[in-house]
Amino acid sequence: MIERQVWRIDKSGDLSRLRQISEQLEAPERDQVQIRVRTVGLNFADIFACLGLYSATPGGSFVPGLEIAGEIIATGSERPELQVGDRVMGMTRFGGYVSHLNSHPRYLVRLPESWSFASSRKAEPLYYLVQPHSQACQDYDTCPSYQWP
Repeated sequence: MIERQVWRIDKSGDLSRLRQISEQLEAPERDQVQIRVRTVGLNFADIFACLGLYSATPGGSFVPGLEIAGEIIATGSERPELQVGDRVMGMTRFGGYVSHLNSHPRYLVRLPESWSFASSRKAEPLYYLVQPHSQACQDYDTCPSYQWP
């Protein structure tokens, strides 16, 4: 178990309710990995969820955040395909605004070597869309059908 920092909102409806607090995080389950989060995506869905304007918003207290990037710091006992030290990016169903989280590897992909954690925030949705269809997307500047600024 480790202590982590989270941005939690006690109830949707007002962004001023969002607070940074400490919470305990259990060790990863046997088929999970534990990630030290380095960057998170901030998008309209997160803001709308906090304001109560997003239909998928959890009831009651929740941690916003749908996209993360970070480093794996622990694995469960099943030895998943991702290992300690791997740099990854992934999607969450809320819960991304944290310093550490546990996730199943199916929601994560290795961060291409040429990508920084920050650049993954711009490219992640496109990467999930294009990567299964193209091996050319290992460098985010060359992903097809999108011109990076």
